Amino acid sequence: MDYTRLIGSIKRTKRTKTKNINSLGGVLIRYKRIRKFGKKNKILLLAFKFVAAWYLLIGMSATLTGQTNAYFSDSDTVTGTIQAGTWETEEPGCSKGEKHGEWDCSSLKFVGQKYDGQKIYATIQNTGSDMKTNGTYEIYYIEKGNPKKGKPVGEVLTFAPIKEGKIIEVSFIPQQSGSYMFKAYQHKDHPGNGELWSEAITVSIDAGETDNVEEEKRNKRQM
Repeated sequence: MDYTRLIGSIKRTKRTKTKNINSLGGVLIRYKRIRKFGKKNKILLLAFKFVAAWYLLIGMSATLTGQTNAYFSDSDTVTGTIQAGTWETEEPGCSKGEKHGEWDCSSLKFVGQKYDGQKIYATIQNTGSDMKTNGTYEIYYIEKGNPKKGKPVGEVLTFAPIKEGKIIEVSFIPQQSGSYMFKAYQHKDHPGNGELWSEAITVSIDAGETDNVEEEKRNKRQM
């Protein structure tokens, strides 16, 4: 038996296996590298998708915000152009230079009334121009109900002309319990209804107060 050939054959076989193993190992190493780079590419792709989605979200938010701002801007513009109307407070006729007979452009109104336990009072204001003549008023009375449906107490009384914007206070001494109301008259040529009424004033008088009222009236007549 030729041992030399046998030993050479065995060596050649070992070298061949070593080469095959090295060759297979190289394939495995390259496959692992491909998988490694594939994972990195997937991570980069995910990162790119995330960044793209983020910018898309920012763009959509900016668009919606711009539309909202435009909406409110339009609302502000409309609101700014709509204004509440204003009305003149001057008396009819006087503001346009119209004449109504001898009317002095005065205009009266009651702005208050009260009862202090002895007298009833009413406050009259002139909201127009200076009065040129005296004003007149009456007191109406009814035991129960609306004094407008009652009767005047005493005679028609007068008060001095009232300047523009000024007020005066008129008074009356009631003699019995019930409801009273002052009635004043505008200038005779004042446009519209020439009558004006105060609010109703409720008066309650007992027997002792009635005697005091009568005594006060007698003292005034003696003076």
